[in-house]
Amino acid sequence: MLAALATLALAAALASSQAELLGITEQVALESISPSSGATKPIGGPVSYELQAQGLSTVDSATGTYFLLGFNSSSTRANLVGINIASGMVTTDIAMPFAESAFVGVGQSIDVDPTDGNIFAGGRMETHGPHVIGKIDIKSGKFTPIASLNATFLPVLGAATAFIPNTRQLFVQLGTASAIDIFGVNVETGKITKIPQDPEEGRVLTTMALDAKTRSLIGLGVKPSNGTLERTLVRLDPVSHSYTTVGDIPAWLVESGGESALDTFSRTLYWIGQPTGAKPTDPFHLVGLNADTGAVVSSPLLVLRLRPATCCRPCPDAQRPARRIVPT
Repeated sequence: MLAALATLALAAALASSQAELLGITEQVALESISPSSGATKPIGGPVSYELQAQGLSTVDSATGTYFLLGFNSSSTRANLVGINIASGMVTTDIAMPFAESAFVGVGQSIDVDPTDGNIFAGGRMETHGPHVIGKIDIKSGKFTPIASLNATFLPVLGAATAFIPNTRQLFVQLGTASAIDIFGVNVETGKITKIPQDPEEGRVLTTMALDAKTRSLIGLGVKPSNGTLERTLVRLDPVSHSYTTVGDIPAWLVESGGESALDTFSRTLYWIGQPTGAKPTDPFHLVGLNADTGAVVSSPLLVLRLRPATCCRPCPDAQRPARRIVPT
């Protein structure tokens, strides 16, 4: 695992044009992260009983709540924790039905349904069983299974996700016996579609975010280049399943943890990475890419007070909750 793994994703329906990244410290305390400087600022205090799993998180913009899948050290069970992004106080704590391995949180996933504020989550219900995608009612705590995915390959740490409200499609990146693929799940019917990836041909997403403007999934890719690998910015059409390379990013190769965040206002995709040729001990940067060209627009050093496997999210102004998204 890399030294500065951080989950980056965008809260649905930003309430202002200024993105803010959120993260969880080693003590499981919420902090904000400046996209321009990489500096962090605490929001509230630590959650004393909570341990991080793989740093999986999402934000409900309408209620100003940061949700993370973690591990309760008292109950020794996976749990869903909701933290108010204005006060840093815990507002939700729901025990999850997921079995844990020695690698806590591996293969689990989380995303918010912006139409009702409830949470999609995935994980193994049994230690050696398939991955089950379900929906959690935030008020009652009930977990309702939606689909069972034949995905059991261990090396997927972060299980990148993207949800399209108007088509009710949840996309989850998980490993199978032979490859790491993208699964599309209709959350109303449970129908599953598997989208193959082919790194040798550059048809791969190592991070995933929804770009509502282009109605596509966007993320970092990688392709062979002169006997080595080169980082790329890639789009995936969720209907035709076709991959399009937006641009090459030769100066930046290492990305941390398979996470990214798209700020739809500035058209900037944020991710955590290191320059090409960097040593494992070198510092990480908060890299911003132009989502339409792949050009690097910012790359401040990440002033990392957050532990490895931290969670970060751009979020709206916590004092002005956004409206619920209504599918069109």
